Amino acid sequence: MNNIVSIVGNVTRAPEGRDAGGSRVAKFGLAHNERFKKANGEQGEDTTFVDVECWGKLAEIVEKFVEKGKLVGVEGKLKSDSWEDKETGAKRSKLYIKAINVHFGPKSEGEGSSSSPSNDSPSGDDNGGDDDESPF
Repeated sequence: MNNIVSIVGNVTRAPEGRDAGGSRVAKFGLAHNERFKKANGEQGEDTTFVDVECWGKLAEIVEKFVEKGKLVGVEGKLKSDSWEDKETGAKRSKLYIKAINVHFGPKSEGEGSSSSPSNDSPSGDDNGGDDDESPF
């Protein structure tokens, strides 16, 4: 069974990049807003916040073109991370998306063609050490 997720949302935190084991990694935050109608007929909204991790060439592209507030779509694998809190000793965990593709939303008015990549759905050649086959 494949572990593939996709989500569209606004970037909440600009990408933070660094070198890791001979490859580039960039991480950013994403917020997905879902609107719905409540039982009483009023509009409601639920926001889901997700961390996204990109590796290799995709990380470089994301660092260059993704900005806080921009609309992006992300396809990737759902991953988990766990650690022990240094202050309390409590076990902690979180889910995040290891991106395979990042799709850029529509350009804002006034943006020139030089401010976005020529391909709106870049994917990284380096998958950060995962040997899993990618369907993309």
